[in-house]
Amino acid sequence: MTSILLTHATGDASRILDMTEPVFADYAARHGYTLRAVRTDSVAPLSSHWNKIALIREALAEADLVVWMDADVLVRDVRDIAETLPLDAAHGLCIEETEQGIGPNTGVWVLRPHERTLQLLDEVWALGPISGAVLNDQARVSERLGFSWAPQRLRPLRGSPYLESMAWIPSRWNMLTVYHPEAALVASAMHFGGLTTDEKCAQIRQQILVDRLPGWEALCSPALRVVLGGWTGASLRLVPPPAPAMSSPILSASQSLQCTAPQETPLAANPGTPPAVLPPSVYVSDATGVSHDEDLTSTVNSGERISHHRTLPPAPAVRHRRTRTAPSFERTVPSAAVGLRGDTGIPRHDDVREDTTSDATGVSVADHAGPAQVSLDELNA
Repeated sequence: MTSILLTHATGDASRILDMTEPVFADYAARHGYTLRAVRTDSVAPLSSHWNKIALIREALAEADLVVWMDADVLVRDVRDIAETLPLDAAHGLCIEETEQGIGPNTGVWVLRPHERTLQLLDEVWALGPISGAVLNDQARVSERLGFSWAPQRLRPLRGSPYLESMAWIPSRWNMLTVYHPEAALVASAMHFGGLTTDEKCAQIRQQILVDRLPGWEALCSPALRVVLGGWTGASLRLVPPPAPAMSSPILSASQSLQCTAPQETPLAANPGTPPAVLPPSVYVSDATGVSHDEDLTSTVNSGERISHHRTLPPAPAVRHRRTRTAPSFERTVPSAAVGLRGDTGIPRHDDVREDTTSDATGVSVADHAGPAQVSLDELNA
């Protein structure tokens, strides 16, 4: 079985292929592919993107499997992408998810010399570019698969016979970094499309260095190799990184945080009687460990002052919180008002009206004759 890993770049884009070709070569050798990194333009005056269609069609004439990857695709997975293509599928593409919608992306393409595959390629080549399309060959492929070709609104429009023999391979094999910032964490293959050549070169170089992908040594100076790879002496032997040291505890035994918790005030026997002294609900201690608010460091029943001290070096202010139950108060009614208010338990007629105010001048009481104003002095007499 013959398998070909195919890519292409011409002109200024050859700088990108110079960095990614070692990665392609290592991947091809790992899985038994024959690498073809083409640097010639054979489709002029068409856009160089159309070399993809011509080269794939040519490779399928002699191979049982062709894997196409754009030059700005960076493979980071050691697994074989061909395993993601079902045995009964003619070809497979990744779905592209953007802010404008979804559609196929031809940056990574796995193909078998199936009748439907060859028919699709021949039809795309014969129809040629779509007027006004900015995605070149991808726009025509999307149109043949029943999707909209305008990048401003990607969506499926209609059915297509070419979808019947096609499979969608996992999107992690073609993750566009402009839409997926998390690609560096989860992508099997990162696609740096939608950027300028200089931006692609800078980001691809950085990712190769971070992942230590094949060819990373050629992208940095000897001094940087020592820092990034642990190279020793003139032998340039890659040594494993040292084992990480065990982190020491944040606080040693002599720096333990000490805090004397305030005593809780016992609840009164009568729930209606408020506690005499309430523990502080919030206190703020600075580097000295003492609260700034004298009211908050109040005295508890035992008469001891709440102390907050610690032996740590000066540190930013720490906010401590404690919870407490709000006291309940029972409202007492003067004896002279017993019988006049409805909350004393004495039965009263349904037509009795009551108007109670909370000011300190008096209580308004209502009887059958209507509301009457009674002062506190009269009630306490």
